[in-house]
Amino acid sequence: MNFIRLTILLLIFGCGLSAAEEPLTSLREGRMHLYLGLVIVAGLVLLSLVWWLVLRRIVREQTALITEEVKEKTLLEERHRVARELHDTLQQHLTGVGLQLDHVHAKYGDDHQASEALSVARRMVDHCRKEVRDSIIELREVPSSSLSLADRIDELLLDEIRLGDTRLEIETKGETFALSDFKARHILRIAQEAVRNALHHGEATLITLTFTYGWSKVVVTVKDDGKGFDMSEDASSGHFGLVGMRERAMRLDADLQIESQPDEGTWVTLTVPCNTEQ
Repeated sequence: MNFIRLTILLLIFGCGLSAAEEPLTSLREGRMHLYLGLVIVAGLVLLSLVWWLVLRRIVREQTALITEEVKEKTLLEERHRVARELHDTLQQHLTGVGLQLDHVHAKYGDDHQASEALSVARRMVDHCRKEVRDSIIELREVPSSSLSLADRIDELLLDEIRLGDTRLEIETKGETFALSDFKARHILRIAQEAVRNALHHGEATLITLTFTYGWSKVVVTVKDDGKGFDMSEDASSGHFGLVGMRERAMRLDADLQIESQPDEGTWVTLTVPCNTEQ
């Protein structure tokens, strides 16, 4: 009898222990599930934050790219509009003024003083037309930093060189570096004017154009074997191109040296201060 009672008590005690362990196990499992859920939620939040940052960066870059494209397109359209206005107004008016001067010269050309004054005025008009034409071409072309100064000047002067018997030699010395559009544009226009003077006024048979890249400067030299001119003559005698070259050199804060004598050709040296980031 005692044995039976002891057995019954042990069974009751064992059942009590089992019943007590079940809530503890369930509690532990619940906490594990909660921790796992929190980890998953935190991971999702972190991934969402990273994705938002990446997406924001992509949107910012695309917006900047689109804005730049719109600016470039707007600028190009405006350049073309100004070029059309110059061609349709100023260029045509200058052509008309030139024709009127020719008419007056034909009528009053016997007067030496009047003839000389009319000739200077005609050269002034021709120079203005040339400057306007160059500006129109410059406005219509798309600036290309990928082309060197030598390549760009070769394109600008190609047609003029083809029309005559003058030989143009273009050389580049030193390690080239990119220049700002402002500097490149004025350097090219000065070189272009120097070559044109040698072609049309100096009647040169050989023109040597050299671009020399230095540590902190670019030196452009234009040398020809033409007839040269008297350096004492100024713009009143028709050398308007020289005045324009000096004005452009001042904008570049550059040094422009022109050496010439009658029957001994002309030597033009342009020294432009710059650094490798300009």
